[in-house]
Amino acid sequence: MYDDVIDAIRDREMDVVVVFGIGAVIGLALFSSLLHWLLEHHHDVVMAALVGLMAGSLRVLWPWPDGTESATLEMPADPIVTTLLFAAAGAGAVLVLARLARSQ
Repeated sequence: MYDDVIDAIRDREMDVVVVFGIGAVIGLALFSSLLHWLLEHHHDVVMAALVGLMAGSLRVLWPWPDGTESATLEMPADPIVTTLLFAAAGAGAVLVLARLARSQ
């Protein structure tokens, strides 16, 4: 749907953009309610599933050369220092936010 929505925005087809926006808001609200209920009633299983999804997504998110086009996990030819710094910054931000949440 990405290309269709971008084309609708570019062509100023407001009916398509409005319907897509309403669907996105309703979908987000329903999913967030479902996720809240699941976390209240099945916290450990949901967290394990979310961690599994994130870990499984690393092969696409991490800068491996072929993304989803290949199952090989080779290191990129480019330097990965910037990527590692961003990963460390993200981990640090999560730790700081967790500590702030615990202190309140």
